[in-house]
Amino acid sequence: MPSMEYCRHENTAREMSQVWDLWEDYETGGNDYEDRGRRQIIRLVREMHDQFEFDGTYDEVD
Repeated sequence: MPSMEYCRHENTAREMSQVWDLWEDYETGGNDYEDRGRRQIIRLVREMHDQFEFDGTYDEVD
């Protein structure tokens, strides 16, 4: 089921939290799709962090 507009961020945050919890025990090399997805997430989070830090809004994020 696709995310509804009004709860997309809430759903994404919940999913990202679950992914983050699993990363502690994650080992690369077991699944190419998972490895690729993990790298995509890392790049996106880095890009998001850099953007917030650059435009000064990082302090507003809780």
